[in-house]
Amino acid sequence: MLIGYFSTTLVIGSFVWFSRAEICRDVSNSNVECGTRWELLLSAPFNEIGDTLAGFAGALAFIWLIVTVLIQGLELAAQREELRATRLEAAKTAKALDAQVEILMNEQRQRLQAQTDQRVQEWMRCIVFESNQVGLKSIEYVLPEPRGGIVQSLTMFKRTAEDDAITSRMMQLAVSSSGNFATLQHVEKRGMRIKNKPAAEEYAFLREALGAVARLDEKMSEVQKLELRRMRFEDTRANVEHFVKLLGYS
Repeated sequence: MLIGYFSTTLVIGSFVWFSRAEICRDVSNSNVECGTRWELLLSAPFNEIGDTLAGFAGALAFIWLIVTVLIQGLELAAQREELRATRLEAAKTAKALDAQVEILMNEQRQRLQAQTDQRVQEWMRCIVFESNQVGLKSIEYVLPEPRGGIVQSLTMFKRTAEDDAITSRMMQLAVSSSGNFATLQHVEKRGMRIKNKPAAEEYAFLREALGAVARLDEKMSEVQKLELRRMRFEDTRANVEHFVKLLGYS
């Protein structure tokens, strides 16, 4: 805008300066007429006045056309800068929202893992309880001997003390089930004959509880997974499945 005002002032000033300048012209062979350009312009024909004013107005119009183009360029540059700032702000907002979503997802994941870990603990209490109940049911088998069969017995689990921690009891179950399963495999190779065994229902809930914990593996926390590996949970589960198959259960 300042350029436009300055240029307009310069053009008007130049016009005023030129209009006040004196000029002389021959009117006849013996007469010379002098006066300012403005005075001569006023006495000139209308077409010359119109041409002069058109040239003056055209100069002003050209100046303001250039000023208008410059102003539009500045406005476009300002708009581009504003759009750039808007994009940067939108990107910051999007990143902030992504961070919030990540935090919420992590919190939700942690809550789900905490709930799953609690369910795992409850199932393990059921497992140690049922293992003690199964431990009450002996399996009697007969080993063929030259002088007659010898009747022996074993149980799937050795009973654990109820005042021990769940982790400790689960570790004891893994050890006892592994040992007894190995014993059962050994005597089976010697041609044992099972004389008495618990009903299949005695193992049903225990197998269900072990399977429920295994199905929660993807939802539980890494700490809980590590705890299950430490207590040899998968060994216990595999031993139970092999044990019931040796007993002839599906």
